[in-house]
Amino acid sequence: MITRHQLRIKCLQAIYAFFQNPTIKLPAAEKNLLKNIDEIYDLYIYILSALIEVKRWKEKKIEENKQKLLPTAEDLNPNLNFINNQLIHQFENNQDLKSKIAALSVNWSEEQPLFRSLYNALSATEAFEQYMNNESNNYNQDKALVRNELLNVLSNSEWLKSVLAEINISWEEDFEIAIMMADLTIKQWSKNKSELHPLPPLYKDANKTEKSEDLEFTIQLFRNSILHNQEFEEIIKNNLINWEIERIALIDMIIIKMALAELLHIDSVPVKVTLNEAIEIAKEYGTDNSKQFINGILDKIIGELIKEGKINKTGRGLIN
Repeated sequence: MITRHQLRIKCLQAIYAFFQNPTIKLPAAEKNLLKNIDEIYDLYIYILSALIEVKRWKEKKIEENKQKLLPTAEDLNPNLNFINNQLIHQFENNQDLKSKIAALSVNWSEEQPLFRSLYNALSATEAFEQYMNNESNNYNQDKALVRNELLNVLSNSEWLKSVLAEINISWEEDFEIAIMMADLTIKQWSKNKSELHPLPPLYKDANKTEKSEDLEFTIQLFRNSILHNQEFEEIIKNNLINWEIERIALIDMIIIKMALAELLHIDSVPVKVTLNEAIEIAKEYGTDNSKQFINGILDKIIGELIKEGKINKTGRGLIN
């Protein structure tokens, strides 16, 4: 479920931290990287549970209103469209999600003001008003409300981000990845999925092979970027024109070295994919000039490596 683009970004962050801390050893750094990636899945579980908790908060509020000394007609006959949302009910009853929530000891009891705030933000949307005004909603309408409105409310909640960051400080930077994972899960969920249907795994190919190819890709990318650091610096240095290697920003250097690790040590990734990913990551994490610089130097390096026969890819069309 986590994409290779996101895994590359986690490797970039981990390699940067490794070079900033001369006391850490490679095995420990690798262990920290994989632990950090695993914890993104825990954050994803928290987000799914938060979707359920918004519904539960409203459910409790409805029951409280019924117990008023002088309840109104609306208190006694509330609109239950949101409470009856079929997708939320599926997640609430899903055995795999319940098991994972219990394993993490997720407890929102002290955060009820947060969920009041989230529900109020949801109820203020035009789409929610229309949804509640419908006489009834079908599964696709229920799903659209959760995916397009409720998940968006969670995504934009600085309060929720703050609460989650108190649980795990790294979740602040991983929040958007977990939101995208939740969005993908909702998108792929269907009405016929029973309560026994498992949630998708962290690595999308984890159920298909004995060892996840994406996990192996992450390990090889991280290890080779560091183990071949000096070799890659020489390659970069030999392809610089009117530029000194010391002037290259550390982030740009790491992005280029990661691309070299893919080009020279990961046979299954097409050259074009490696180049495009390096450029995209440079846009996100580099300076205004990083994209053009990295594109230019990698294009030159790739041409040289192909000419020298040093890029060996398995499968048709992986070099061109």
